[in-house]
Amino acid sequence: MPFDVNFLADMPVAFAGTVTEITSTTATLQVDHWYRTDSDETDLVDVALPAGNTSVALDGVELVTGQQYLVTATSGTVNGCGFSGPATPELETAFDAAFSG
Repeated sequence: MPFDVNFLADMPVAFAGTVTEITSTTATLQVDHWYRTDSDETDLVDVALPAGNTSVALDGVELVTGQQYLVTATSGTVNGCGFSGPATPELETAFDAAFSG
């Protein structure tokens, strides 16, 4: 699915978070801002990593401790295809537009 702000706005889970720890199986993100959540808000989110890989589903973007990411998820799975990734000004603008209402 190509990136589109209208599709982004439909994501049930969206947040800005900073990677605080990476192990061989998970990346832990400190949530800086919830755009949308389908459950109780939490301060930390653990993302399962594929074996031997720190790129999750972020289109091959390697997660780095201390870096901020914008993340969306559907049914407990991180979305790729540009719907999750490093917190660039362009992606922040898209998240702000998608979740402003």
